[in-house]
Amino acid sequence: MELSQLLSIAESQAIDQAPISIQAKFLTRITIHAWRVWLQVGQSLNQPVEQLSPRQMMDWLASDAQLSRQGQPSFLAWAQDDRPWQTESESDLSSDQQFVVRLLVSAWDNLGNIAAAHHCAIADLTTEQILSWVASKQQPGQSEIFLGDGDRKTG
Repeated sequence: MELSQLLSIAESQAIDQAPISIQAKFLTRITIHAWRVWLQVGQSLNQPVEQLSPRQMMDWLASDAQLSRQGQPSFLAWAQDDRPWQTESESDLSSDQQFVVRLLVSAWDNLGNIAAAHHCAIADLTTEQILSWVASKQQPGQSEIFLGDGDRKTG
């Protein structure tokens, strides 16, 4: 899957037009991308998103990257590298792949908080809810919003 499939043109335009800082727009994009990947992992593992662990995400991404490396269809479009794949752990991921894992795991806290704020499951969130939540966390005059505040709530 190309990154453009993780965020539609209309969604990107809505984010661009939102009266939030550049950092908040970036956070919104990352959170939506992560949300869509977490949904795919849950679907692939036949498990509700809320029951997934960061370890399952890391293992799934390593497996997805290995599929790509073997020339098989994968969910994400991974860059090819010459790294050996001996096990499915973070140490076997390239630095770019480790970065993706960290972004996705970091967004997990925010997704739980957004779902709790909207009294719904993570799978039932909308891009509008994600954008409005990020916007609500930005204080007037504040230019920074942190990803993954460690205060994950489920509900």
